[in-house]
Amino acid sequence: EDAICLQWRNTGIVMVGPFGDWLNFPYDEAVHLVSEPDCCRIITSRGCQILQRVPNSTVGIRSLGSTEPAALLMDAMEAFEEGDPKSDENIRSIANSHQLFDAIAACINAASAEFDLKKQESLMKAASYGKAFCSESDNFNSIAIQQQQHDALVNITKDFVDTANKLRILNDVRKPSVGLPITILQYNRLTPEVLVGRLTARNQHFLALRVCELLGLKTDQVLVRWACEKVKKMATAGTSNTGGGTSFSSVNSSISSVSANGGMGFTDDEINRTIKNQLEQ
Repeated sequence: EDAICLQWRNTGIVMVGPFGDWLNFPYDEAVHLVSEPDCCRIITSRGCQILQRVPNSTVGIRSLGSTEPAALLMDAMEAFEEGDPKSDENIRSIANSHQLFDAIAACINAASAEFDLKKQESLMKAASYGKAFCSESDNFNSIAIQQQQHDALVNITKDFVDTANKLRILNDVRKPSVGLPITILQYNRLTPEVLVGRLTARNQHFLALRVCELLGLKTDQVLVRWACEKVKKMATAGTSNTGGGTSFSSVNSSISSVSANGGMGFTDDEINRTIKNQLEQ
């Protein structure tokens, strides 16, 4: 971005813009600033906060008296929920002006930047409401334009589904019990595979497994790392293979049952060898 954040003594955080304008965010405790690709992370003894620029799509939707297509789409959706017959007229006016796809894309983009669950739901609901009228906006005689509109609808639908899945994952990893408050841009740069690795490193194996299932990723490494942690805990508790007979064999049987159902690509020998290698590292 084009701003600089500074920690100023007895002042808190000062953000200076490109033309000398500045904003002050007072803090009565020590803070640690971390630069991120799309924001500034503020870490205190009580938690973590994110300071970032409001996306243009959000500004266009939330500005008072905005006439942006996305703002009109939000108004139409809210009118529809209230039973106002003007909602149909409003949504068709956006479609007839050929701005419906832009409005839907803006709502999806604004939802992806939100941390508040209710705002995410409202924006995604508006995008879904607008998608229901996309086919009716294709009143063109030209076959080429109709094809272009069809491709736009396919792309916007894919974007909608992808964003919904990403928000499901982000909302889970942002919970205090997990402790990964990342933005959607950071998630995209991090990649799902790396995020799964970080979740397993935090012993969030079940959540990592659910992420893999949602995105169609392989679950092999998640289950192997879970098995390693299981063996370590049993060894610490004094129930290793020599003491209680429930170490490798019990964990191996659990993973083998998953493997038999197509959940993994490892044989029993490979499972034992991989677990031992992990434990020796």
